[in-house]
Amino acid sequence: MTFINKWPLASRWFSAVLILLSYTAQADESSLPSATEVDAAVNAIMAEEGNIGAVLAVMKNGEPVMVRSYGYADLENRVPVKRETVFQSGSVGKMFTATAVMMLKNEGKLSLDDKLLKYFPEGPEYWGRVTIRQMLQHRSGMARLYGAATEESIDLTKDYSDEALAKVIGGLPMEFEPGARFQYSNAAYVLLGAVIKKASGQFYGDYLQEKLFTPIGMTRALVNEPFEIIPNRATGYEGEKDHLLKAGYVSQTLSQTADGSLLFTIDDLIKWDQALRQPSFLSAADLKEMFIAAPYADGSQSMIPYGYGWFNRDVRGHRLVHHSGYWQGFKTQLSRYVDDGFTVAVLTNSLYGEPARIANVVAGLFNPDYAPYEPIADSDSKQTAKMKSLTFEYLKGNADKSMFAKEAKALLTDAQIKRTAAQLEQLENMLSVKMADKEFVLVHQRREGKNTVYVYGIITDPEDTQRIITVHYTINPQGKVTRLIFQMG
Repeated sequence: MTFINKWPLASRWFSAVLILLSYTAQADESSLPSATEVDAAVNAIMAEEGNIGAVLAVMKNGEPVMVRSYGYADLENRVPVKRETVFQSGSVGKMFTATAVMMLKNEGKLSLDDKLLKYFPEGPEYWGRVTIRQMLQHRSGMARLYGAATEESIDLTKDYSDEALAKVIGGLPMEFEPGARFQYSNAAYVLLGAVIKKASGQFYGDYLQEKLFTPIGMTRALVNEPFEIIPNRATGYEGEKDHLLKAGYVSQTLSQTADGSLLFTIDDLIKWDQALRQPSFLSAADLKEMFIAAPYADGSQSMIPYGYGWFNRDVRGHRLVHHSGYWQGFKTQLSRYVDDGFTVAVLTNSLYGEPARIANVVAGLFNPDYAPYEPIADSDSKQTAKMKSLTFEYLKGNADKSMFAKEAKALLTDAQIKRTAAQLEQLENMLSVKMADKEFVLVHQRREGKNTVYVYGIITDPEDTQRIITVHYTINPQGKVTRLIFQMG
């Protein structure tokens, strides 16, 4: 599970050898990092953050080119992490729940346009407007379930039936009209697990085991069995850095919900990456739909691109689909540069693990284009000042339309400006900052045909330049904006 206040934005903003065979045009063997270099980078982050244990896999075209383990799976007994260590998934598990939904759609057992009320007729009236698709996209309007506003709504030590959980979730107030905006909701994915059971006749974990895990060779993957003896299972740690505690008790049923309660090893994620490259369980069109955030009904785009179980964003012209997770003292990250065939997976076992940061930094060692954004030399401060002014005037609805090319007219619709401004306001409220008052700096510049791409960062924390919102401008030779994208991280 990933709490709304624990997901990648608020945790670190997506911060930051064996010989690789046939890598990319940007790198040759002599420039690739050694295991020693990777170990040094990972150990530095772990020491800084107070992490306990971690395992890392780097994959190219589906093949593992580096698998490294660090620290302890069990601190109390000084048991080291190894390749066979079993970690909890956290919300990385959402991609598997979404995959199960898509498989059932292809079997004709459900439709993405089904209303939730079809499966829970006793639910609140607004569930008659909530679709399965919106639940996958975090656009359902449902409450967050584990956030501060609802922390008294559910007892983590109590077992619940699907119907009882649905009653709890249905009793929480609708936070916005379904389909109106993005808001990360574990509640939606909890209920998707129940929908899978109703549509397939199987517990969602059994469905995944039979239809996905076993066929693709994820031999250790399963839904969490909290009270079973699982060989090589890591311990999850919470508490304070100077007073670590084992993660608290969670009941059997709440340890098995579909918002992120899987167990797996790093080798299971290697098998998963391989299977995604040539999927037998879904079509290429299905995967494309899962990876890409669809426009809203009014045609506007989300500042927080989320498909079905996957975030996606652009990193220096490279398409990244990814997800992080956090639950019961475990934090995880899976990052796939899908067009390049490059993947990094990181599993950690403490509240202070920073798997997203580790994944970004390690990816940057293999290809500098993947590295976390940081301020770079800016030879045209006037251009930067102009883009900063345009950015915040745009968000106020006062953008100078003469600065945009004709093909960018979709950026200037009232719906798009209103949506982007509202999302930025939402992030400001989350971070308790005023973006217009923050440093606006150049973090990347490149040529794209005849156009120039400028990426600027809004530095939300002066002590951590990786905590940024990025603003991506594509400028044509006439100096007009043809493309504008806001992204987290």
